[in-house]
Amino acid sequence: MPSCAPSAPGLETTGFEISADDVAEAMQWPGIIGLGQMMNFPGVVNGDAQTLAEIAATQDAGKTVGGHYASPDLGNAFHAYAAGGPADDHEGTCEADAIARVRQGMRHMMRLGSAWYDVESQITAVTQKGLDPRSFILCTDDSHSGTIVNEGHMNRVVRHAIACGCDTVIALQMATINTATHFGLERELGSIAPGRRAYVILSSNLTTLPIEHVIARGETIARNGVCEAECHTLNGLIMRAIQCTWAMQKLLKRLRFTRQRVQIQCAPTLLAWSKTKRQLRR
Repeated sequence: MPSCAPSAPGLETTGFEISADDVAEAMQWPGIIGLGQMMNFPGVVNGDAQTLAEIAATQDAGKTVGGHYASPDLGNAFHAYAAGGPADDHEGTCEADAIARVRQGMRHMMRLGSAWYDVESQITAVTQKGLDPRSFILCTDDSHSGTIVNEGHMNRVVRHAIACGCDTVIALQMATINTATHFGLERELGSIAPGRRAYVILSSNLTTLPIEHVIARGETIARNGVCEAECHTLNGLIMRAIQCTWAMQKLLKRLRFTRQRVQIQCAPTLLAWSKTKRQLRR
């Protein structure tokens, strides 16, 4: 669930503002695992009521509060942010950032995207300083579609971590079971074990990680770079997204682009058209 809409109050017009009540409602939806990226770190540090209410609603629901501490200040402001509730952070850029977050009880996410290259400068917290790798997660951030198609997604991050000196099994752990555990999904995802969902990747080399066979929900999806699955569900979701976009355009035209607060409730699984129609009829 997004945490900051608008992300910069008073400096932008978002068309809709997410309140603490909206967050509390969303925490009851299926598929919602937490509050995404609490970007308003000044609000957390300074005790902004709206910001703290969103965090409290998430914690009351037993869900994870995602962090976004985009500041080099590791003094009192950082300690206040960690105490405010965010359980992870991905904005670190150096070893000191990684160590500081883990010492404050947060899980630290080391990212590799199209613009962010922060794994190499932080992986030493594990490989050299010996911190517990269970407190670290590998992730992407702002990955361009060209990067994903040509270089890979999470497999790219894992390969990079290994190239930076991380043990192969630990790198895989930081991309799978650590992430699942952090978000409370370890009984469903993150490991190959009885009762877990059968999401499996087969590779012949644990260093270069060529993705040779992809299994999702127990069925082969792709093998040797060839998609073997029929994408009926994907086509249906695309059509629902198109339909919902068209409906929203009609609604905005009817409102003559006023700044009236409008809430369109869509199912969390990508804009369920039937539910949206019911809202529009009201």
